[in-house]
Amino acid sequence: SSSSSSSSSSRPQAVESMRLGYSPQDAVEDAIQRISAFYPDFGGHLVAVNAAGEVGAASSGMEFTYLVARGMDENFAIEVVEVQPVRYELPPGLTGGK
Repeated sequence: SSSSSSSSSSRPQAVESMRLGYSPQDAVEDAIQRISAFYPDFGGHLVAVNAAGEVGAASSGMEFTYLVARGMDENFAIEVVEVQPVRYELPPGLTGGK
């Protein structure tokens, strides 16, 4: 079997969510929430971009900054994006995976 026919379980969660129609922002928030559900002390961030150039970012445990370059030649611009951490709560009755 070729790598292009790999199952959805081998794709990163945010990529799979975007394939299913999520925006990049919704996809990374969903992925961070899923990670945090199993690892409550997780600290990290995700950034995703889709084919249309839409960008999403989410963080758990710490803030971070990233840059997005857009345009070409005289329309070129760099955007500085600051992402604040979000603490995701487990739904009632669930415990972490550790």
